[in-house]
Amino acid sequence: MDPITIASIGFGAAKGVTGILGAFGQHNAETEATRRQNEQLRRQYRYQLRIQQRDWIQRTGVYAQKQGVYQQTLRNNQEAASLAYGRNQQRLNDVIKKQSVDTQNMMINLAKNQGTAAASGKVGRSAARADANLIGQYMRNQGVMGQNLMSAKLGMANANLDTSRRLETANNNAFSKVAIAPMKPVPLPEPVQNSGPSGMSLMAGIGSSLFDGVSAGFSTDAALRG
Repeated sequence: MDPITIASIGFGAAKGVTGILGAFGQHNAETEATRRQNEQLRRQYRYQLRIQQRDWIQRTGVYAQKQGVYQQTLRNNQEAASLAYGRNQQRLNDVIKKQSVDTQNMMINLAKNQGTAAASGKVGRSAARADANLIGQYMRNQGVMGQNLMSAKLGMANANLDTSRRLETANNNAFSKVAIAPMKPVPLPEPVQNSGPSGMSLMAGIGSSLFDGVSAGFSTDAALRG
């Protein structure tokens, strides 16, 4: 083999090896760059997951606290309503108690007045008229007391109805603060990983380098012989 051919082959081989090394270097660089990009995407994804989880824990904690306040508010409202119902009943009881005492006093007075009328010596129509007047007055007083009792019962019923409405309104206002529970967030989609350089592109780079090396060898041989 003559020196020119040897030199041409050596030059072509050197160019081909250089190209192949360059192809490997580029492939490795692109692979490393892709790896770093994907790692950055994974770090961002993990960070977003932590933020989402922290937000969810915070919102559920706040809602649980509101639920506690809501339950306590219901108990307080019911206690206040029970006290109001008790006061309403007590007012009616006081009216009934007073009327019971008044009735006993009126019966005593009626008996006394009847005794006084009998002792006065009145007889016949005069005595009957006096007795009728006493009984009539007693009955009128009983009628007034009956009307007062009905008014007291109606007043208690209206007061209880007002208390019930106030209780319902207060409970509804309390519920409005916990009516909407926090919804669990939609899971974050996993990041799409970038695809690195394929093995086919590396093979293509190697083949191109080999072709360039052979071409360079032939070109050098032709130039030296020319």
